[in-house]
Amino acid sequence: MSWEPELPLSASAITIHESAFGNVPERGAQNKSRVDSHNRNEGRFSKLRNGKGIPETQERDPESQQNSCSVEELRKKFEPPALTHGPEKPPQKGSRVDSPKRVQANFSKQSKGNEDPVILERGFFKMQRYKVDVTLNADTAHPRLEVSEDGKSMNDTGVIRQVPSKEERFDSHIFVLAKEGYTSGRKYWEVDVGKRRNWILGVASESVARKGTVNLSPKNGFWVIGLTDGEEYWAHTDPWTRLTASGRPQKIGVFLDISANKLSFYDAKKKSALYTFTSIGDSRLERKFIPFFSTGSGVSALDTEPLKIVQGFDDDD
Repeated sequence: MSWEPELPLSASAITIHESAFGNVPERGAQNKSRVDSHNRNEGRFSKLRNGKGIPETQERDPESQQNSCSVEELRKKFEPPALTHGPEKPPQKGSRVDSPKRVQANFSKQSKGNEDPVILERGFFKMQRYKVDVTLNADTAHPRLEVSEDGKSMNDTGVIRQVPSKEERFDSHIFVLAKEGYTSGRKYWEVDVGKRRNWILGVASESVARKGTVNLSPKNGFWVIGLTDGEEYWAHTDPWTRLTASGRPQKIGVFLDISANKLSFYDAKKKSALYTFTSIGDSRLERKFIPFFSTGSGVSALDTEPLKIVQGFDDDD
């Protein structure tokens, strides 16, 4: 039995009209379009990876329009999520965030303890425990100075007196030293300067020059402070250091701490610090420090009020 088609095949039935595929693009052109689209998309993604945004109004090609998405969606696709720890909260009052600052503030207060009047007063009374009996050595006094018989006060007479010639006597400046010298330990004494307009106090090395011109400075063996013309307080450093004093101190406390290599001065009435020499010579050498006194420069106006060594500490006078 043979099969026969119902309709005969004819050439016209299988004729393909070329015009039916007239709108189909060539394969090369179609591939070029896809490559261009891929390059454009790759450029956008590169910008996203580099932290740059893509304008939402940027024109897209027809193929990318089919799968269009917003800029924020693209960021989510190609950027890693940011690590977040919740909204930042300001540190609460009294929290641990502030604790380092509080510790630092407390440390600063402790490091400035000497500025606390209560602490300073307690320390001042402790210094007074090291009180020593100081006596002026008339053999070292400049000829203008008259030393009392008990050696506890001196006065500038304004004239050159006839005195025995001594090797240890100062002959060019109105200076005088004490009889006592100290090589170790802590020593404290006070000097009543009263209302004098000029005075210089401190310590001197036993080996200081006594003849000719003498410059008061640590390098020459003098650690002293003084008042000039009733106006300016100075520490005789290199160069001099201007001091600030509340009012006009009438009693000066001098604290020599040889073990700590320091010499400090105080307003004894107000128990306030005036100045401290933090280094008083080479501590490796054997040294002898002698209390030093002066009525000031010889060209200053003459003060008739004497300098007196305080023998008792009476806060009521």
